[in-house]
Amino acid sequence: MTDLSRVSPKRKRKFTIIPRGDDITVLYDFLDRLVFLADSERLFFCKFSVKKRKTGEFDCVAYGERISEKKHEIMYIVKAVTYHGMSVVRKKDGTALCRALLDI
Repeated sequence: MTDLSRVSPKRKRKFTIIPRGDDITVLYDFLDRLVFLADSERLFFCKFSVKKRKTGEFDCVAYGERISEKKHEIMYIVKAVTYHGMSVVRKKDGTALCRALLDI
């Protein structure tokens, strides 16, 4: 959406993702929430923290700042998250490699 090197982590938005399916659905819900926050609050995000609770929910924090026409060049507007081509591959070290395509 913009050059991330020009986005500062001045504000944070906390939210919880409650799993309602597999890893792909969790990724979809996470990205969908970010698109909603970007649209509704006019924010660009540059840093994220996601921690899984023992109960299975994910505590998420997105850091960013309000969009400024003077500071941020808007290259793309994300309209929606799509399941098309989405994948989550869990690695042996506990991390995951995620792929997602977004409608712009």
